[in-house]
Amino acid sequence: MVTSDSPRGLRADAQRNRERIVAAARELFMAEGIDVPLDDVARVAGVGKGTLYRNFPDRGTLLAMVSRDTFEQLTQIADGLRQAEDDPWVALCRYLREWSALRLGVLYDALCDHLPAMLDADPELREARLKWLSTLDEMVAAAQASGHLRSDVQAGDIALVMNLLQQRKPGHALLERNSPRFLELMLDGLSTHRDVPLPGQPLTVSALDR
Repeated sequence: MVTSDSPRGLRADAQRNRERIVAAARELFMAEGIDVPLDDVARVAGVGKGTLYRNFPDRGTLLAMVSRDTFEQLTQIADGLRQAEDDPWVALCRYLREWSALRLGVLYDALCDHLPAMLDADPELREARLKWLSTLDEMVAAAQASGHLRSDVQAGDIALVMNLLQQRKPGHALLERNSPRFLELMLDGLSTHRDVPLPGQPLTVSALDR
């Protein structure tokens, strides 16, 4: 994905290198964790170590850029589906399936402990995350207005469950293998044909920060 982080006037080959580095980092962070050696990131990206460090002088800078790229990718997918689908409920269901297929929740889970500090330090990362959460909020509101999504859930509920469905922690192998099945169970439970009240209070996107 092309990110908005590109410095003005960056040569096309330099921009491609940045994109390859971010893509390689995301792939390795998801597969091996965020402590993977940065030399491995350079190798998978097909660039020299000097190129990597010129673009991302430390791990924190690269983590923040991968996080921004993830939020921007999620927003881009959502915007495309909202334009492609007339039915907001169908758009939301397709979005959650594509989100799950990308396994980006695995990455979010790995970054979660570092995210508050990165958000404090990087206003562009905060903006990308807010835009994504606002987009998800709008999709949820539209699906509820259509009468297909139950009214006692919020975007925060959905975002948290999506990330739980994609965890790769010890003891969660069964959850990981059956993630598509459990996603469909979640979608069925979100539908208005389920009239059993949910316990507790809906989780808003602002509650995620608490």
